[in-house]
Order: sequence, then structure tokens, then C-alpha cells
Amino acid sequence: AFLGDSRTFGLFVEREETYSEAVERMGDWQSLNLGVPGATTFEALDSLVPDALNYEPFAAVVCLDINSSLIGYVPRAQASRRSDVLSNLVRSFSTWIFLEGAWHSFFSERAPIIPLDDYGKQLDLVFQRLSEGGVEQNILVVGWTALEDYPDLYTKATYDRYRERSRVVAQRRGIPILEFTEVLKQLPVEDAYIGEHNIHLSPRGHHKLAQAIVST
Repeated sequence: AFLGDSRTFGLFVEREETYSEAVERMGDWQSLNLGVPGATTFEALDSLVPDALNYEPFAAVVCLDINSSLIGYVPRAQASRRSDVLSNLVRSFSTWIFLEGAWHSFFSERAPIIPLDDYGKQLDLVFQRLSEGGVEQNILVVGWTALEDYPDLYTKATYDRYRERSRVVAQRRGIPILEFTEVLKQLPVEDAYIGEHNIHLSPRGHHKLAQAIVST
């Protein structure tokens, strides 16, 4: 099972070009792509982990760092859970979105949508629940991007702190770590990524990551 965000989902590439599909072709496995654009450790605990465990996977590959580090007004903990159907329906209306945004812009300070300490605890709980659910092999992918700083949304310095916390969590649990920077270092940025902001992997980037996962 592959738990992640739009990079795992495979934004801007075909499904068969994603690293989850490439892993399936390279080995004697069936892959389950649970990448959800925008996903953080909050969504992982709320829905991705339970969904994965329904399929009783042998292994799980997890990459949830970048969206968790993004800066905003509304902490992710204040968002609705998947089971909150009525709340999700109300919050989908444009009027509510406008009013909620206006309220927080006046009365809230911008900060990472998941505080760093909460991110570490949530990521640890993701691995704990996967292991308790029967997953025998967990792998952490530490992401990377050539994205320039957007001070009100993303900064490299903030993202690096979340990446480092990911490593700490994995090291404490003895979980193998794959680094985007190491896996893709032989590819120029323009070959490794696709899209305007160099966040999402190109078909070649997905293939490289799949090779690294299979050899782990």
C-alpha cells in the first residue's frame, strides 16, 4: 500500500507511470495507490490507514511531509473528518468557505497547518497502526522539492524541519528511509519533476523511486 499526497497519487502523469504501478511491474506484488492530493498525516490517520488495512497489505510506503508543513490560517485538526458528512457538506459551500477564510484572516495567525510536534506524533501513530494492523514492512519516503519559497504558504526552512522529524520518527522505529534527494540525484531537476513548481515527479522520477523501493 502506498500512502501519500498528490506526489503518490501521480498528478500530471498517467496512472501506469506512477511509482506504485512501476513497483507492481518490477516485482511479484499487487499495488494499492492511496495517494490523495493535499493529504497530511491527519488524513492518513482519518482515512488512508484504515482504508489500507482493509486490504491486509504486507508492506506500506509512506510520504506525507510536504502538505503537513504548509502554512495556513486553519489548523488541520479543526477540519472535518471523513465521517462528518454533514459538516463536510456545509463546508463545501462557497459562502461558508469565504466566511471561514475571512474569520481566520482577521483572528488567526498563519502557521503550519499541522504543528511540528503534532506531525511527529501523528506520523509515529501512522506507523504504529499499520504495524498493529499486520503490515510487516514499512518504508518512509522523505520528500524534496525545488519549489521556491512562498512565505505565506511554504518555506524550505520549515519543510526541512518536517523532513527531519520524519527521519527521527522512522529511525526510532527502525523503519527504512528513502530520500528523494538521493534517489533522484542523478537526474536534472527538469527531468525528475513535472509541472510548474517542481513538486510532482515526472515519469522518469516515478520510475527511479520505484526502483529504489523495490531494492529496499
